Amino acid sequence: MTGIPQGSEFAINTITSGSQQTFFAPLTSHTPRAVAIDSDGDYIVTWTGQDGSLTGIFARRYNNAGVAQGGEFGVNTTTAGPQAFSSVAMDADGDFVITWTSNQDDGLGIPSYGIYAQRYNNAGVAQGGEFLVNAPSLADQNESTIAIDSDGDFIITWTGNDAVGRGIFAQRYNSAGVAQGGEIQVNTETNDTQRASSVAMDANGDFVVTWTSSGQDGGLDGIYAQRYNSAGVAQGTEFRVNSTTSGNQQNASVSMDTTGNFVVTWSSDSQDGNGFGVYARIFGATGTPVSDEIQVNQFTINDQRFPSVSVDADGDFVVSWSSVAQPLDASSTGIVARRFNKVGTPQGGEFLVNTTVLGTQQYPSVAVDADGDFVVAWTSPDASGNGVFGQRFSPVANNSPLDLSVNNLTVVENLPAPITVGTFTTLDPDLGDTTFTYSLILTGSFPDNNSFAIGGANSDQLILLFSPDRETQSSYTINVQTTDPGGFSYTEILTITVTDVSDTDPINILLDTNTVAEDVAIGTPVGIVSTTDPDISDTTFTYALVDTAMFPDNAAFSINPSTGQLTVAAALDVDTRPTNIYSIQVSTTDPTGRSYVETLSITVTNVNEAPTDLDLTPKAVNENVVTGTVVGDFSSTDPDVGDTVFTYTLVDTVTFPDNAV
Repeated sequence: MTGIPQGSEFAINTITSGSQQTFFAPLTSHTPRAVAIDSDGDYIVTWTGQDGSLTGIFARRYNNAGVAQGGEFGVNTTTAGPQAFSSVAMDADGDFVITWTSNQDDGLGIPSYGIYAQRYNNAGVAQGGEFLVNAPSLADQNESTIAIDSDGDFIITWTGNDAVGRGIFAQRYNSAGVAQGGEIQVNTETNDTQRASSVAMDANGDFVVTWTSSGQDGGLDGIYAQRYNSAGVAQGTEFRVNSTTSGNQQNASVSMDTTGNFVVTWSSDSQDGNGFGVYARIFGATGTPVSDEIQVNQFTINDQRFPSVSVDADGDFVVSWSSVAQPLDASSTGIVARRFNKVGTPQGGEFLVNTTVLGTQQYPSVAVDADGDFVVAWTSPDASGNGVFGQRFSPVANNSPLDLSVNNLTVVENLPAPITVGTFTTLDPDLGDTTFTYSLILTGSFPDNNSFAIGGANSDQLILLFSPDRETQSSYTINVQTTDPGGFSYTEILTITVTDVSDTDPINILLDTNTVAEDVAIGTPVGIVSTTDPDISDTTFTYALVDTAMFPDNAAFSINPSTGQLTVAAALDVDTRPTNIYSIQVSTTDPTGRSYVETLSITVTNVNEAPTDLDLTPKAVNENVVTGTVVGDFSSTDPDVGDTVFTYTLVDTVTFPDNAV
């Protein structure tokens, strides 16, 4: 329940002979605006009843406490013939205007159906007499409806004949009831039939008209609208309201907030899967849609039809409609309603308006005051036919949840699925909100949602559907929404971290420095070995030089098993080897015994060593040879095999005076 009943359901009409009803139209038309409310919550209800000559128009006023302000009163002055299909609008101060259809002579000498109206002040005193709204015509004018601004300026729309068939017309008035210009043809498209208009007006007098148009949307009936400024100038062109065009869309109702934002509701055939359903769409003051189509009804079996919508000062709105086979109503048809905030978020589920469930309750009309209090009027069986009944409501004070959490955000990898990750908790300022509905939303943007489900005995646990593998995916990001019993919601993005277990071999060994000079001292550090392991929990490793038979170069080095420090263990001499590359094989072992072996190459850089010997061949010469005679050739012994060219010099002549020879 998102509306708190204020008092009990009450009968509005006091005259019960014959039928009193809030409708007088074919099923394809809309329900008239039978109730209107001012900013303080005072309201007026109008209906079609018995005036002694067929039917007439009646009304009754109530204050904001639901106390009738006098009895019902007749509205129409002319009583000959039928008067029916009344609608009412009330300004912020409680002044109101009622319009209806009357079959009488409008000045052309032949009775025909025309549109009439009567103004009243906030005390219910008629201001002048009833007056003809449409230009005199022999063609029938009917299905009138009305809207009023905060100053009392008003607009009446109706169905009349246009160039091709039936069309929508309008006439503007100031607060004194003086017509502002002539009647306006609203619809641009004139093929086939346009009918069943609804009109809404903002505080400044800007207004919007909606209607049903046959065949225009490519299907059957569709809902169209046209915006106007306060001077009656069309703002843009007529536009289609419904985006779904299959089947019939009918029974439009429109309401506007003080700044010009508006909501349109209608009935759509088979869109909800079974019979007619009720839909709504929100538009900004410029006529731009700010929502997609919103399915209003939750119960979808059989027909949900004849919606009425009313918007409060903040843009929050209430929709009421007739529901056939409604399970909340033990009889055939009941009146239900549902509240929405200004962005179209349901404020709880649909709820039953009527208390009496015997017989058929139908054709509701709803009006909301500035604070969100609302009243619904409808037609229901009474002692001698149909009567008009009402029920007042105040909105439930409900607040959105403030936070969403789960008591655990980690899961250990390799556990068998399904895995209960944790239990959700919602922080909500409303103490009465103790149960919440959790859901994974926006899966297109959060594909990790597909790996989880909401489950548990209370449907409040996060369930992982797959056994996680941290090496494949280390975390999951999901988008979770919590919704309170009133339909208010809060969304939180959560990250579930996969905890690692050691289940994978190391995959690589790296040596940070792989170059060392020959002839360095034993114990000289070469570099530090490190391990790459997908298991982040593996942080310590044991190192060893292995398979020395295949890798004899291992003998030239040693490795610290804990730190991975590689040092020189034997003399390094590249002059006696075919290559200066030493190949060693190192193993690393994680704490669980999983190991990996890698061959590492170490480059030993050559150091230029001094020659180790010098020889002269031959070492003898004959006496008396001439100066310059070659005695013999020098040769050098050098450990550096690449040193083949040497420079020879006679040195230390003081110690060796024979150098002078």
